[in-house]
Amino acid sequence: MGKYQVATIERPHDWDPRGPLDLPDQPPEIKASFADKALTFSQAVATVRSLNRQVIDRTGTTWYVIVALENEPVGRTAPCHSAESESAAEHQPYHVVRLEESGGQDT
Repeated sequence: MGKYQVATIERPHDWDPRGPLDLPDQPPEIKASFADKALTFSQAVATVRSLNRQVIDRTGTTWYVIVALENEPVGRTAPCHSAESESAAEHQPYHVVRLEESGGQDT
């Protein structure tokens, strides 16, 4: 089982996502703690897709992202460390996953 989790970022005010899996060019700092449960990659994608469809429909300010804990194989990642994780006793680096299909696809 992969080590992927869902986290939240603040949705930039001047950014309009092209689809529920889209990411801003420079994802903001992670603002919410991770759940303890690791997800498979497909579970993480399905969760983020569902949550972000709701954000798009309701014009929310929170955006959900997939993060891969260090050493997980992913295609493209953007390093991201929150202030909260920096002060944690056990710091585990993670990366926000940028999917190739992120823009314009709502399937």
